[in-house]
Amino acid sequence: EDSQRCTDPVCAMTFTVSMCLFVCVVGYAYLYGDVRVIFNGIDHTEKRLCGYSPGVEDRPYLYYCPKELVGRSLTVDVDYPVCLAACPYGNFDANNQSTVTPETVPECKTISDAYPSLGLVHKYCVPNQAFFADAYTQVHGNIANFEDTALRQIDGLKYSWPVLLLTFIVAVILGYAYLFMLKMSVRFLIWGCVVVSVLALVAGGAYLLFKEGLEMDVMLGHTQYGPMFKIALGVLCFVLAALVVLVACCCGGNVAISTACIQTGTVVIWKMPAMLLSPLIKAATKALLTILFMHGFLKLWSIAKVTGTGMHKKYEHTPQQWGLIMFFVFNAYWVLEMCTAVFQFSCAYAVAKYYRSFASSGHHQAVDSCAVLEGTRISVTKHLGSISFGAAIIAVFQVTQRIMEYIERKEAQLSEDSNPCIRGCLACCLGACRCMENIMAFINKNAYIDIAVTGDHNFCRAIRNVAHVIIDFGPAMALLNGATVIFQVVGMAAITSICGTMAFFVLRLEKFADPSSDWHVESQTAAVVLACVVALIVSWSFMDIFDVTTDTLLYCYAKDKLTNGAAVGAPPNMRRLYEDAEARVKMQQGEAPRDRMKYSRVGTASHYYTGH
Repeated sequence: EDSQRCTDPVCAMTFTVSMCLFVCVVGYAYLYGDVRVIFNGIDHTEKRLCGYSPGVEDRPYLYYCPKELVGRSLTVDVDYPVCLAACPYGNFDANNQSTVTPETVPECKTISDAYPSLGLVHKYCVPNQAFFADAYTQVHGNIANFEDTALRQIDGLKYSWPVLLLTFIVAVILGYAYLFMLKMSVRFLIWGCVVVSVLALVAGGAYLLFKEGLEMDVMLGHTQYGPMFKIALGVLCFVLAALVVLVACCCGGNVAISTACIQTGTVVIWKMPAMLLSPLIKAATKALLTILFMHGFLKLWSIAKVTGTGMHKKYEHTPQQWGLIMFFVFNAYWVLEMCTAVFQFSCAYAVAKYYRSFASSGHHQAVDSCAVLEGTRISVTKHLGSISFGAAIIAVFQVTQRIMEYIERKEAQLSEDSNPCIRGCLACCLGACRCMENIMAFINKNAYIDIAVTGDHNFCRAIRNVAHVIIDFGPAMALLNGATVIFQVVGMAAITSICGTMAFFVLRLEKFADPSSDWHVESQTAAVVLACVVALIVSWSFMDIFDVTTDTLLYCYAKDKLTNGAAVGAPPNMRRLYEDAEARVKMQQGEAPRDRMKYSRVGTASHYYTGH
């Protein structure tokens, strides 16, 4: 801790000022914005927002008046919606005579007779599909615009929060179980997770591609995007299954050295209990911030002038409002990346402290079990400027990607009038931007490690230092770095697939599947996808701790060797692991015979831990 110095103070001041302005923008959004402007429908007569505009504050439901109603034959007038306090409900008897409460809707001038309907996301009255399948399709076809459908499903997803919370808890439990199993039996765990992941993904893909009928339509929200979405998800499941198999096959020959590398990191993690809490804290913090930022964005977006009819809306923002939106989005991504940066720095600091706890004799000294908390404090008080600098770079790439994706979607909506050349250029730019983001994320992580190890390097100097270390020790570090990939991919795939399967079956319970239920989730597929995203974020938080831990150990080893000519302070297991990796690289390059290597495929990882 004594070696830590304040770095990049100008960047720290810039981040502080930006956050102050960000808070002001959020306050402005919550003061003048109202999400009902986005989610509630607009009536025909006076273009009033149901449940929001004066005169209809107590009428939140949008109801389409009938154009033709004879028995079970219904045609709605999609151009004549009205606001109601509650949806008309009812049934048909054996003689096809309807009993509806209320019997009439005075707001409908052409035909005032009511028809049985169901509430949709507590804001829209749609024809009861059991009686009026064609009219139900007609209403949903009228709201199949991508933006309107997406916003409506976002509003409906709020009723799936118990499932998402359950998914988060289960993912956390599985993450800790994965950590424990890595400590106890790595080989059994890795191949078991491969089998579970592949089976779950293949089963999910087969269900999505080959299951047909009403049951599948309910899962997909009855929009024109349903079949396309179903096929895309099914193909994605098969692609992910193939990816897991490919990674397992490609890395299968390195399982012994991969096991040793992971166990080296696991030893460090379990010696500092606070590090076991860091993935949970990171996942919970980012999840909470994401929810708050999404709600704040909707509040800010709702400040626009809204026009339209029914479920179709057009938002008109002034240049100043667009500026506030862009500022909000950038700072939201910046804060989320800061969470990742602080997590990586604090873990790197704790691991570096563990590495330095070894005396020259190789005996382990006591390590502060809460070193990761100390690293968190130092990252904020000493290196806020450096980590905010790196996080801002990633935020720029992420915002640029969102802008390109928005332009690409708007261009695609032009259908025949769209320019193929523009679409191709956008796709190329988007791919290049994603590639640069991944490269910068790797550079940032290693820069944070260098700052944690040295204590006085600013961000730019840390990058130069990282480049020097990678050039000198690149091959062996790359081998050991890649050795952990199979554990990360398989771990994330297993946790995500298990949680996604669980969410799928929970959402099929009557409480969430019955349209008459207060907890009805209209698009259950969107809810399942969101549950998978939650599980993926949580699992990545647990896998990321291995990445940072092993990278920090390797970096400390390299710095030790550069400074002293030999890694005199390295833990014995780390020294043996790196020497074996170097020997393996030399053998692959034809510089050393196989019999000089300590490592062999038929061996195990146990010799790395003799006496430790």
